[in-house]
Amino acid sequence: MPTPREREMRSLLAQLDNSALSTRDFADLHGMSVMTIYWWRSELRRRDRERDQDFVEVDIRPDTAIAAPQSFEIVLPGGLRIVVPRAYDADELRQLIAAVSTC
Repeated sequence: MPTPREREMRSLLAQLDNSALSTRDFADLHGMSVMTIYWWRSELRRRDRERDQDFVEVDIRPDTAIAAPQSFEIVLPGGLRIVVPRAYDADELRQLIAAVSTC
């Protein structure tokens, strides 16, 4: 989940990309160093790459011939498995995944 600072920097970099200003002029206008802008651009690209690697698209197709399972399993990077019961709270599952992903 993005931090407030990450959201702020994404917004500023989008403004920079849509402006006619040089990076130097934009940095001066916002009271930042050019190196801060370059660092955040690099850091956000790195975070985007990591996020892209964390998730795999899942194609769910309903099939009435197959009985619904009592649970399903989520396998996280590193091999950690979470068995989720058929009836679950999506917010609690989201919190659990976020908590174990930081370990």
